[in-house]
Amino acid sequence: MPDDSDPQLKNLFGRLKEGDDTVLALLWPMLYPFCEKRVGNGSAQDVVQETLMKISNMRERIDLNRSPKCLMFKIATNSCKDELRRRDRRPEEPLEDLGRGEPACSPAELTSYQILDVLDADLREAFVLVKLEGFSLEEVGKMVGCDHSTVHRRVKKACTIVRLHFPEGKNR
Repeated sequence: MPDDSDPQLKNLFGRLKEGDDTVLALLWPMLYPFCEKRVGNGSAQDVVQETLMKISNMRERIDLNRSPKCLMFKIATNSCKDELRRRDRRPEEPLEDLGRGEPACSPAELTSYQILDVLDADLREAFVLVKLEGFSLEEVGKMVGCDHSTVHRRVKKACTIVRLHFPEGKNR
């Protein structure tokens, strides 16, 4: 399968494979927004750090003939899933302990997070990757390990659920 990735990213992964750890800092800006949309602001830094450690640990096994973009986001996706599973096992902090002050996000951002919260993990992942991140169905299929038609079905189902839970969003 031909590599359709960004040549700059391929160059960065080549440098990483040769032992240049400074490349990891250059990957951070690509990974942070991706992870933040999946796990929220509070855990995104930890998930990105975990992702970068995993990429660094597998540097010898990186195949530059394959898409480094898909590899990087596949690892990030799995790290996000791990964090969500860990979060499900941990009890949440009581609201009384959070204190008072400015809201953590604007009403528009809160609505976006509420929308994502009504979707189960597979649907949310497909929806965010395709609709918010702009990846193609084929790219997402490679990242999550399923066929592009499965990704299409998940995105379509996610859109239907979002319309049912938030009908006011149709007119936006």
